[in-house]
Amino acid sequence: MDTNGKPILEIRDVSKIYKTKAGLLAGRGKDVVALDRISLEINKGEIFGLVGESGSGKTTAGRLIVNLEETDFGEILMDGQPVTGLKGKSLKKFRKKAQMIFQDPYQSLNPQRSILDTVSEPLIIHRMGHAGSRKDRVREALRSVGLSPPDDFLYRYPHRLSGGQRQRVAIARAMVLDPEFVIADEPTSMLDASISAQIFNILLKMRNELDVTQLFITHSLAAARYLCDRIAVMYRGRLMELGRADQVIRSPKHPYTKALIDALPKFGHSGDRKRYGTLLTRERKDAQDVGCNFFPRCSLAQESRCNLEKPVLEDYGNQHLVACFLSQS
Repeated sequence: MDTNGKPILEIRDVSKIYKTKAGLLAGRGKDVVALDRISLEINKGEIFGLVGESGSGKTTAGRLIVNLEETDFGEILMDGQPVTGLKGKSLKKFRKKAQMIFQDPYQSLNPQRSILDTVSEPLIIHRMGHAGSRKDRVREALRSVGLSPPDDFLYRYPHRLSGGQRQRVAIARAMVLDPEFVIADEPTSMLDASISAQIFNILLKMRNELDVTQLFITHSLAAARYLCDRIAVMYRGRLMELGRADQVIRSPKHPYTKALIDALPKFGHSGDRKRYGTLLTRERKDAQDVGCNFFPRCSLAQESRCNLEKPVLEDYGNQHLVACFLSQS
């Protein structure tokens, strides 16, 4: 991992707001702030984890990076070049460098296309090779994700594959273009533990052997610790904590990170035993929009400050950043 050179990806002060539509019997609802001025950098050759529960903004961040959606504020750079607002040939060139593996292999594969057609489609779009060479590249891509012998899978359709095999096909499709950067959006959330471990090892192989930088989006701190070099913890569109994966999980600073650790299953234990106990059983109803996003659920929060001011990320040493007034005191 190159930690001294320029980062391969930079997210600078990015926001994304979804406008709600008015209903027939009611006025327009409250706008949804999916991302609230987030900034982070991903270094070449690392696996960077974006961790948080559903609705935290993780997937939105991934979709903005690969230009599936547009930012409302801020900019995103790949190799120092802006990627927001790309169109036409510039966007096509960028898509060759940056690929995305989606969460649901059942939805991301066309049931009417064979595996050969599915994995070779990016090669056809980017006019790479001819029919024979494309088929060879598809074979190699399938082999690299553990679908061997590849000829046994070329002419199958998705309904004839298991969930794990479908996700391997999705990874092969993303990798067939030899991208520099890959976003893996909860690629194992629909798979059992043993198959998930195999997918993790494929992602590690992509990094170690092919030098592919990755953004790994997950709700699981356990998965992030196994796979990632660094992680950022998100909650309701804001970054709560950022640092080396082992450091953040072994010595969490933010109450939300601690709540995520408390939520991890404990083998051999039952009941409500919590190590940190930072999560309220009932949300506060008097939360202000101007305060910390986690204030309504934080058992440690101070009404006089946490409800009236948003904390910013502060470095506590060794590039361990935390956005919490309690950690600053």
